[in-house]
Order: sequence, then structure tokens, then C-alpha cells
Amino acid sequence: MRVNPSSPLVDKPKLSKVLSVLMIAITFTLIVLGNKSWGYNGHYIIGHLFINQACDVKVKGRYAFILASDTGLGVVDIKDPEKPKLVGGVHIEGHYQKIILLDNDKQILVTGSEKGLTIVDISNPEKPEIISSLQIHLYGAVTEGNFIFAGTGNSALSVIDIGNFLNPKIIGTVNVGIPTTNMDIDKDKHYLYVGSKYGIVVLNIQNPTKPQIITEMPYSGEILKVIDDYLYTGKKVIDISNPENPKIVAVNLDYKFVPLKRISSNSNLFIAGH
Repeated sequence: MRVNPSSPLVDKPKLSKVLSVLMIAITFTLIVLGNKSWGYNGHYIIGHLFINQACDVKVKGRYAFILASDTGLGVVDIKDPEKPKLVGGVHIEGHYQKIILLDNDKQILVTGSEKGLTIVDISNPEKPEIISSLQIHLYGAVTEGNFIFAGTGNSALSVIDIGNFLNPKIIGTVNVGIPTTNMDIDKDKHYLYVGSKYGIVVLNIQNPTKPQIITEMPYSGEILKVIDDYLYTGKKVIDISNPENPKIVAVNLDYKFVPLKRISSNSNLFIAGH
């Protein structure tokens, strides 16, 4: 991704304070982007580390946790982002595709794929330890408190209770009518958005143990990202201030995009696309 410093998407002072390092996992390489120098083309690569088949990355403190298909979880020390260093890891079988950091101060992360869900203790980040697992086909997942909403690839959405990290268990399943491969969550309003190329389904999860379908949209949901009162789907922007009555506010964008984050309520949206 390249960011033009003259673009209205970039607020240099805010970005320099908030986005000092951006971690990206792509096939074969972990890339560190920073604002060390703006230059004509914007952000530059300031560090990288070869990791075979890297597919997802999450940052917690001075460590980046990276999943590599068929290998497992790697831990990289990014205290010096120009010289990221692999300092630990744990073998996890399967084509693992996603890391889930929990919404609390517990030193726990969860990985999931078609091979199942694995809970890893990262209280000592350089020596992660698998503490439990659950056999489930998992292709997409988000968390809400002690619950994980897991897409199984078919039309089933499973609710997993991880209140006891040593004994995760499935406590419910909802048929949403479309493949549950992509999802995002509005944690403030307690709504879950599930999507595939066949459509988007909105569920009320105020009672996480009993998700309720409230709206269905006939739009592609192969990309889903909730930011503020909007749902971004790659080619459309949907106003979800009233989740029971979503409204399209932008269509036919000239490139497919993935929103990453809003830096603050008064700043622009930081996106990647092609």
C-alpha cells in the first residue's frame, strides 16, 4: 500500500502520533510500514522478516503474533521495528487463517481454521503454550466478551463459550442461509454482520447465546468492515445507524478497498485497496 502525503486521506500530524508502525502479513513475508520518512510516495517499508506462508498478524505490546499455514504461531519482537526478530513460537497443525485477540487483559489468543480452534497462553510471549482446542471447521470469527461467533464455511454460525479457557465448548448454532466465511461486529450496538458473495445477514447478539437474524441484504459481503455507523463491503458503503433498516450511501467505487481503521473521530479513514 502506498499513501500519497498530499492525499486528503492522510492527516500527517495525527498519523505520525497514532500510526507509528503498521504490521502486514502476506505470503512469505512480514512487512513493517512506518512514517520514518514521508517522501513522494508516502509510507516506506522500514523493516521485514521472512516467514514462510504468513497469513495473519496481530500486535500486542512489543510483540507481533503471526500465523503461518501448516507451521503455526510465530512471535516476533518489534521493539525495534527496523529489525523485527523471531523470538518464539508454537507448532499448530492445519491451514490456520486467523488470529483472534480477546477483548480483555487476559494473556490469551485464539487461532482458528478448517482444522479447529486453538487457545494459546501468551503470558510469556516468547514461550507461547497451547492450553486447549476445539474441533470445529472455522473460517471466520469475531469475539464478544467470553463468546466467539464462528463461521464454519457453510450456512452455520456457531457460538463458542470460552469463559473457561481450558474447556471451550459450542453452546449454540444458527443457520443464516449463506456461507459464513466473513464477518465483523458492532460491539457498541451488539450487532453481528455475516457475509459471503451471496449476501449479508445482520444478527442481534445482545444475548450472545441466542443470536437473532434481523435483516438480510442481497449484496456481496466478501469484504466486511464495520467502522462507526457504516458497513464497508469493498464496492459499497452502507449506513447501518439503524441496523434493521440499512441504506446504501455509496456504490460502484472505482476500486475494491479494505478499510483498516479510523484513526480518530475527527480524522479520515485509513484504507488499503486496488
